[in-house]
Amino acid sequence: MPDIVQVFRERIRALGITYATVDSIAGIADGLTAKMLSEPPQKAMGARTMVLIAGALGICFVPIVDHQQAALVQGRWAKRRRTTSDKPALLCVAGSAMPGDAPNIERRHLHVERIKASERAV
Repeated sequence: MPDIVQVFRERIRALGITYATVDSIAGIADGLTAKMLSEPPQKAMGARTMVLIAGALGICFVPIVDHQQAALVQGRWAKRRRTTSDKPALLCVAGSAMPGDAPNIERRHLHVERIKASERAV
């Protein structure tokens, strides 16, 4: 989480906006951004708040396969007895594909969501 906090601090500095502005845009309590980004933090940042602040700063999170982490936990992965679908999994993007492909990733996600919705309607 410290890396994300640093990214948020640097983005706010680059944009030249105040923590209060971030609070307002993110729709979180007044002063919460300052408390979470202070050194040391006065409040812990939860997943929901992290996404709200990221949105206020124009930052998106993109899934990327972390091969080192995967190697550490791979032995704990239990295989499914049957496959739930013959459709391929959503693609994770490589770091070199960012940030220009971010809108395309969002469109692919929305397309997948529409497909899932249409399957439920049938």
